[in-house]
Order: sequence, then structure tokens, then C-alpha cells
Amino acid sequence: MWRNDFPLIRNRQEVYLDSAATTQKPEAVIRTVTDLYESCNANVHRSPHRLGREMTELYEGARSRLSAFFGAGDDHCLIFTRGATESVNLVASSALPLLFSRDPKRQEVVVTAAEHHSNFVPWQQQCRRLGGTLKVVPVDAEGMPDMKAFSAALSGRTALVAFAHLTNVFGRVFPAEEMAELCHRVGAAVLVDGAQAAGHLPVSLEELGCDFYCASGHKMYGPNGIGLLFGKRELLEAMEPWQFGGEMVDRVYEDRTLFAEIPAKFEAGTPDYIQAAGLAAAADYLDHLGGMEAVAKRKKGADRAAGGRAAGEEGDPAARLAGGFLRDRFLSGGRAASLRCGGPAGRPGNRNAMRLSLRAAADAFPGAFGGDGADLPGALQHARGSGQALCGAGPDCGARALLKKTGGALLCAKVRRNGGKDGDGTENGALHRGGPGKMAGGVFRDRG
Repeated sequence: MWRNDFPLIRNRQEVYLDSAATTQKPEAVIRTVTDLYESCNANVHRSPHRLGREMTELYEGARSRLSAFFGAGDDHCLIFTRGATESVNLVASSALPLLFSRDPKRQEVVVTAAEHHSNFVPWQQQCRRLGGTLKVVPVDAEGMPDMKAFSAALSGRTALVAFAHLTNVFGRVFPAEEMAELCHRVGAAVLVDGAQAAGHLPVSLEELGCDFYCASGHKMYGPNGIGLLFGKRELLEAMEPWQFGGEMVDRVYEDRTLFAEIPAKFEAGTPDYIQAAGLAAAADYLDHLGGMEAVAKRKKGADRAAGGRAAGEEGDPAARLAGGFLRDRFLSGGRAASLRCGGPAGRPGNRNAMRLSLRAAADAFPGAFGGDGADLPGALQHARGSGQALCGAGPDCGARALLKKTGGALLCAKVRRNGGKDGDGTENGALHRGGPGKMAGGVFRDRG
């Protein structure tokens, strides 16, 4: 990507290293969104006037454009959502009950330890509600899934498997095709979280062979508040809607409602049609650069020139974070603060993967944690004594008072010291051995 294509970076002379959190928007995307608000703003699928017809054509054209961009093959199997988080929640809320009901023996969900919270918490909570079991496959020292443990976790009891295409923390590209094939051998459905991969790696859904794939527009140079869910037609048609309202209905009677066909069935209310067109413009921009193969090659060169490691390459996993690069093992709060003061825009913290961040911290500072992994003051003291620092935490960490005492070192995870119970008496986050759910051998069995 050329710096001059991005107005914020061009105008402010900004060095931006936080694309894993959100990407900046190229001028072509900004212009598309602005022009449509000024020239063609009208509701879709309901307004018969000229503006309504034109905007409907643009909205459905965006669906076709993005379907082709991801190699999906069937435009009607692309659902517009607010982002990857909503896409995962849609599948967890609608597809998982369907899968559980189809076969009473299949009541398990499998994820990896490297998942973003958005691809972990929905499955955890739905398993608690539905009485299912959540299994967590460990990752190895390189941040890749332990394929032996992954295969062992799959069985005739597995209903669905969810994993990242490109991981949020270590920037590792998972062997998605191989993993999907293993899942399908045991009859399990597969969701691939493409939030970090979309816009950074070539994606062909026909080659991946997954049942669901999700992405966020704001992480692939598109507008905020728009995302995608691709699903296999057979599953989407069998799933119940998860939101109700206008446009997702066919006939409404006093005692029942007949729902519209896909994709409308899952797009209740007025969609964010202009942002959808902006996302299609982002796909056009990426193709204008030479396609995703050229973009991925360009990013690898930039990462290596900066002293980092490109996504998917071998090396110390803690030295390479998706969307940026770090020479040291962790980005400390102090260092991130220095970046904020007129320098490059970086991001400290747990990157929405507290379980993995805590494990990485424990690996980086052996002996710093107690037997239950929750000795936060001891870890901080060890960090100060060794001249190293752990990830900087946000202002909501609850451990800010320890910042001054430890010379600026601050752990990047919230660790509650209340006996493993939340205020309502329920067990809180499985961040360490001995925590809720009995994490053992990388397999987490939810007790809800």
C-alpha cells in the first residue's frame, strides 16, 4: 500500500503500526462512502423510486463483488453483518443449536488456544447455555496448533470446530485447509475466523472448504461497522434467524411468520448499505494494487525491512505480532507510551487473547508465577529485577496501582484474586491452570 493513498497518514505524517486493531482507510474508500451519502442515499429493497433502485443495485452489487473477491461462488451465501464478532455470534446463536439438535451425540465444540476472544467467548457461553462441552487445543512454541492434539480432540461427538485463519497475537497462518479436512472427516462443521487474514492474505473459500468464514471490513481497509459471514447454503437455509424485524420476513400473520430466503433472513432491519459499498471499494483498491498475492508479498518485504518477521514465517513467535513488528518479546506499557508521544502508533496489551498472553508471559518469565499462575505481584517483581517488562495493560486493568511499585512493568491480563468467583458467584475467566473449568492437557471442559 502506498502512503499517499491514505489521507490520515499522508496529512499527519503518521507512522501507523496498529493495523491488527484497525486499518486506515484509503482515499478511494473514503470517497466512495462520502459520494454515496451526497448522491445516492436511499433505503434498499423497499423504495421504488430512482434513488432506492440505484442504491439497491449498488448494495447487491457489493455483495457480488465481495463474493467474487473471496472466491465464494454463491452471492446469496454472503450475509452482511457489523463485523467478524457479530458473524461468529450469529453462527453460535443460530447454527450451534441446529447442529446440537441434529445429533444428540454431537455436543462438543473445539477451538484453539490462540483464538481471539470473539472466537472463544461465544462458544464458551453457548456451551454453557446448551449443556455442551468446549475443548481447547493447545498451541506449540511457534504459536501453531498442536496438530496431534487437534486430531485427538475431534470425534463423532464434535459438532463444530472454530479457528483463526491468521492469528491475532502471533501472526501465524494456520493450515486451514488441512484442519477443515480433518474436521469434515468426523462430520463436524467448520468456522474459520478470517478477521486478520482478509485484506492481508489471498483467500479462496472454495479451496478452504470451510462451512463458515467471517471477516471485518475495518481490518481490510474498508469502513467500520460492516462485516461478512459466508456460509454453506444447506446450513444457512436450515438455521433459524437470530434477529427479527423488517425485510427478513416473507409473510406475517397474527400467529406465525414466514421468513424470507437467504441472505435477507439474516439481515433484519435497514442494512448499512453505504458501508457495504465502501467495503466493495476496499476490495477494488486491493485488486488495483495487483491482487492479494501482490499485497501479501509487499507486506512480507515491509516486515522484513523493519526488522520483524512476516506472517507465517518461522522464528520466535513473540517477536512477531499481527499488524506490526517487535524486536523484543513484548511491547511494554512504557514503550507504548513513548510511541504515543509523537512517535509511531503502536498497541500494548493482551490483544484480546488473555489466555494466550498470560501463557506467553509465564513462558517469558519462568518461575515468576505461583503454582496457580496468578501471582501477579511476584511476576511484576521478577520483571523489574530482570530488567524486562511485560505487556502494558489498559486503564481498566485494576492493577494500575502496581505500576509505580514495579518500575513501569505491568502484566497484560486481568487476574482476579477473589477465589476464582465473580460477584454473582459464577466462575471467571480460565486464564491459568487451576482456574475455572479445569484446564488440563489443553482441553477445557466447561462446567456450566
